[in-house]
Amino acid sequence: MRRSTWFTLFALFAALCAAETAHAQTLQYFPQLADGGGYVTTWYFTGLGSGPSVVTVELFLQNGSPLILQTDRGTASIFTFNLAATGELSLRTLSAPVTVQSGWVRVTSSQPIGATEVFQYVVNGQVISQAGVLPSDPTAVATVFVSVNGRGRSTGMALANIGPSTNPVTFTLYDQSGAVVATSTLTFAPQAQIARFINELPGFEQIGIIEGSLGISALARFSVVTLVLDGAKN
Repeated sequence: MRRSTWFTLFALFAALCAAETAHAQTLQYFPQLADGGGYVTTWYFTGLGSGPSVVTVELFLQNGSPLILQTDRGTASIFTFNLAATGELSLRTLSAPVTVQSGWVRVTSSQPIGATEVFQYVVNGQVISQAGVLPSDPTAVATVFVSVNGRGRSTGMALANIGPSTNPVTFTLYDQSGAVVATSTLTFAPQAQIARFINELPGFEQIGIIEGSLGISALARFSVVTLVLDGAKN
């Protein structure tokens, strides 16, 4: 009787775990989006074969408020759609504003899915530059590559505080030998974001030519991405 009861309980527990996993939501973060002034951002979503998924895309301003944008799927700050198990779909901003709007994105899906973000700078219908990035895993500690050569190459960084509380974030710039060049701390409001070149961070304005790394640490988790630009800053 005891053995039979044990197997029954184990079976029930396994069934509950399977049901919970089947309905578990997956969160993915893109700490930067840009729209307007020639900039267009497109997100591509792909089913991974684990079943159909309900996908919700939430857009946030740099201050954490909802960001309403015109897209090829309507005008809103939240977009929800169904993605087939092995299907694919996209969401593209229309670059309607004259001035650039920046922010970040949270993607929620009822099943694990693939997601990619592509930034484009378009002039008169021609793509001048393009970069693709994958979602950024939330972390409280990160190290990113930095390259500034004084001839047009610069490293840009976008960081989003994904949590509901204020989050002090410390930035430490190192040269190639590991020596500290500069350090700075910024306190992020809930769901706030910044997008800056490295030498635009407070205390880093006098940084000239450097090849090294940027250490980032915080009390709570954040999402971060970096891009190296070769050419004039737009």
